[in-house]
Amino acid sequence: MKWLLLVLFAWQGMAAVVRGRETMQEAASIARRLVRDEGIGTLMSITNGANVEGFDGFPFGSMDYFSDSCPSTGDLMNIKNYKYDRRVSFTVRKHSADPNFHPMNNARMTMFGTLRQVDDQQFDTVKECFLTKHPDAKLWAPRGDSTFHDFHFYTFSVEKIYYIGGFGGLHYLGFLDMKTYRQAQPREDLSFHWQST
Repeated sequence: MKWLLLVLFAWQGMAAVVRGRETMQEAASIARRLVRDEGIGTLMSITNGANVEGFDGFPFGSMDYFSDSCPSTGDLMNIKNYKYDRRVSFTVRKHSADPNFHPMNNARMTMFGTLRQVDDQQFDTVKECFLTKHPDAKLWAPRGDSTFHDFHFYTFSVEKIYYIGGFGGLHYLGFLDMKTYRQAQPREDLSFHWQST
């Protein structure tokens, strides 16, 4: 199993950009749609060893809620308290309750960037935007004073995105141009995965 994972990682690392039927512009639109439609991703940060001795510098990942910023810029909001190192990555993928859904055939991406805690002037706007996406978080979302589990709102400024449209030569694989990503609009007519016709 380790060998297979190493092969997949090596292949993804070597495949700088693979172009199939899906263009970078289409991939950017799908990426923006993922950010708009999904609300849970995996945040990965670097541990500082203070909480778990002997694990300094290890990557750590955990599922987390997010919301596209309001107005939409493609940046994410509400990342939990990561104070040691503001550099993080965040993966987002399509989810489905369909039993025939296979995530490896669908679009996913890893976003690289930095965190910045939301200041008092932005707090109410960010909170409203976040709770619109995640109304179930109302009981534990930051309130501006002492909060449950010391949660805070953060803005995740996306600096780079590695996009995988799915398996095969039909999808765009590679880094997205950030200007193209920022200018892209989520398009409903683009599929998250290839479907045979």
